Amino acid sequence: MKTKRTQLTPTINRLWAEMQEFINSAYRDGSGTNNPEPLLKDYAKNQSWTDALGKLLDAETVNERQHRNGRPQEWKAPMSNVTAAKLILLGNFADGSEAKEMYPATIFLQWRHTAAEMSVVGCLCRGKAKISDEWRAEVRAIDYAKLMASSYR
Repeated sequence: MKTKRTQLTPTINRLWAEMQEFINSAYRDGSGTNNPEPLLKDYAKNQSWTDALGKLLDAETVNERQHRNGRPQEWKAPMSNVTAAKLILLGNFADGSEAKEMYPATIFLQWRHTAAEMSVVGCLCRGKAKISDEWRAEVRAIDYAKLMASSYR
């Protein structure tokens, strides 16, 4: 699966913007799972002094940079660290938005913090943000592992 950065990045950025709208919608609704209004405030755009989604993206970008450290010189990244971090977080959000019940607190001990946090945000948005199965399928169709594996030339 050879994909040029120029083709992949706009799609991931669009999906990221759509995810931001799902979060905003669930925040504005305020009647979703566990009354998410106060819980999503820091993730909703322009609602708080804190940009929790931006901090989460920054932390996952650092994780991605560390993951790539030590790759062979001939390896060419199919996307930037930031774009890869967005893709990973989009997958976590999509998974969380399909969870049947809220995740237990122990996921923060078992999973990488960014994965756990984004899964919980997705779970808080389920049912109120009108996240379609088509959107989830589009996120999952961009396979991070295959992209990374195909980057050896």
